[in-house]
Amino acid sequence: MAEQTPVEKVRRELHRKSLDQLTVFNPLDVPFQTIYDGFTYVAPPKKESTFLRYIAEKWMREFIDNRINNEEFDAVSAENDKRRKKGWQIMSPQERDEFDVKNKLMTNNEEKRFEYMKEIYRGISQEHGLDLPEPTVVKRDRRTPDEKLLARLDEEMGIRNVIPDDNPEDVEEQKNELLKEVGDE
Repeated sequence: MAEQTPVEKVRRELHRKSLDQLTVFNPLDVPFQTIYDGFTYVAPPKKESTFLRYIAEKWMREFIDNRINNEEFDAVSAENDKRRKKGWQIMSPQERDEFDVKNKLMTNNEEKRFEYMKEIYRGISQEHGLDLPEPTVVKRDRRTPDEKLLARLDEEMGIRNVIPDDNPEDVEEQKNELLKEVGDE
């Protein structure tokens, strides 16, 4: 059985992991949904839901972005209420961008995202395909018919082996063996 290349192994593992099932929790009082490839996936309020990994990751990403944006909106609204009570003008869009809370409530803030991730992620409910066997790689002989006939004649006539082109891992070892054979004669 031929070995898979490292890239093939990584691709196979990524595909297998993408079909894992993750459980997420919706702590809101309303359903939260995501749309993937035209299909809507809804997590009911105050309940756990199980989705395929890639759908669950998208759901979590959108949920966290939504929560951070809502938190920012609430902070800006509270600041505007304070300003109104004092008789000041409410914040303009430029002032909102410079608002102190804005830096703490960015959607790319890792600590904030991690906080929400701990709240909604419940873990892997089922790992897909761990029991599936590794696929067997079928090695095809890509030589022309004439090359195959020449190789057959070489075998019948007792001609020495040559280094194969399709297995670069053993080339150095086989080269050294052939050099030893030539040196012995």
